[in-house]
Amino acid sequence: MTADTPRKPGSHHEPVSRHAPDLADPDLAEVVARESRMLRPEVRRDPVALLRDLHPEFHEVGASGRLWDRASVATVLSPASAAPHGPEDAPSRITAMTATRLAPDLVHLRWDTDDGERTVHRASLWRRAPGSGEWLLWFHQGTPYASDDDTT
Repeated sequence: MTADTPRKPGSHHEPVSRHAPDLADPDLAEVVARESRMLRPEVRRDPVALLRDLHPEFHEVGASGRLWDRASVATVLSPASAAPHGPEDAPSRITAMTATRLAPDLVHLRWDTDDGERTVHRASLWRRAPGSGEWLLWFHQGTPYASDDDTT
């Protein structure tokens, strides 16, 4: 998707994609499924399930502005650090997901989330692990935006 992608009338925060994920491509379908699974609250609070899909070199620029790596995610998800479940466990609405293969072993995803409290533009890079061929999340960035924000 490009910066000049048209938007749906009356919906400033849901870009219309010219490139819907080509789910006929099994690699793109798998990456979209893995990302979607990672966004589910039950997976986000299960360290084994979440860390399974993180690349050893994983890094993130969170929507909060905080920098994360695999070790910091593991620490936050440890039983000693776990917060009680609350409203943040509600699933976010996912819109405008696009998937683009950048190289044979690299896929870029872009989408928006809305959890009722805030809307966030999101992007991730998934790399295929050498040897196993498994797709792992290598990079993620979330950037909050106002629903009336016209920029992409």
